[in-house]
Amino acid sequence: MITLGIDTTGKTLAVAVLRGDTPVAELLLSTGYRHGVTLQPSIEYVLGQADFRVKDVDLFAVTTGPGSFTGIRIGLSSVKSMAYAVGAKAVGVSSLHALARSTVCDDRPVFAMFDARGGRVFGGLFRGNEQTLGGEPQSIALWVEAINRKIAPGEIVTMTGDGIDIFREAIERDNLILPFDVVFVPLHQRVVRASVVAQIAIELLEDDKTETDPFLLDAHYGLLSSAERSGISEKT
Repeated sequence: MITLGIDTTGKTLAVAVLRGDTPVAELLLSTGYRHGVTLQPSIEYVLGQADFRVKDVDLFAVTTGPGSFTGIRIGLSSVKSMAYAVGAKAVGVSSLHALARSTVCDDRPVFAMFDARGGRVFGGLFRGNEQTLGGEPQSIALWVEAINRKIAPGEIVTMTGDGIDIFREAIERDNLILPFDVVFVPLHQRVVRASVVAQIAIELLEDDKTETDPFLLDAHYGLLSSAERSGISEKT
């Protein structure tokens, strides 16, 4: 089976192609929010490096959020059109899950986080494939309390994602005392790898309840867009 993995939820664009469980080609572009311009050429490049074409892809895997509203929409619309055109399956993957799995660590719990603006972060606590904590964007202080309730005494938590800067700033600014020890992953590991997105999608296919119809893929933004918030304000 040929699987194409895509992540457009953050500043980094990621594309990878797998044959079975083996990555054949993978690309990371840290060029900011330019996915509308760079995604399609990146897909063509990665497939070309593996000597594949879009018609050869059996499964499309794409992150559905949380993350950039525009980025999520770009990734979803691209996958929907390609999968429909070639009659392939498509599976959505949580960007937080993919970020946590992209982190190289031991058996420690991993807290994956994305900047949600305003001093808040999207967050998810993972143990392997199991997510034990998540929800709406919150302040760092609230996340620290929630994490502490989910881990065992003395456990060390691995932190990853672009929310690390927000985390550190909050600790220093608010003089927060962490009730647990943390390890921050290196900068080059704080990204979603498309090969991991593809691998998670392959694993999800083993569950008969996993939706594979490309047109039923749905975004999981994690919060309302500015346009939606404006609409609610006008109604009230």
